[in-house]
Amino acid sequence: MKKYNNNSGFASVALIIFTVIATTVIATATYVMVNSSLANAQAEQSSIALNIAESGAENALVRFARDVGYTGEDLPLAGGTAYVTLPNSTTIQSRGVYGNFTRTIQIKTTDYITTNNLSINSWQEIY
Repeated sequence: MKKYNNNSGFASVALIIFTVIATTVIATATYVMVNSSLANAQAEQSSIALNIAESGAENALVRFARDVGYTGEDLPLAGGTAYVTLPNSTTIQSRGVYGNFTRTIQIKTTDYITTNNLSINSWQEIY
């Protein structure tokens, strides 16, 4: 009489379970890494947009101090653009655009035209 081994499929089942678990862990780790990379890239682009806005604001301060008739400009910087406007004689706004990101800086100054003294009262990001 022949004897049959009842454990003949156990190794195959264990291998399939191990493969499914390993594939799930690797897929999850890949998903987390891709999402983290995308978030970091977006944060970097947003930071570059802020740097562009600040550069435009600094440029506007210098240009306004030299020429009180300065009303703003579109300034290409670092792959983006700073859109500088002076809505009145005491406010400078610079909107930095880089890719899909936009950040805006607003500077409040003294009235340089009447006082001939340019002082910064506030420098802040506006939303």
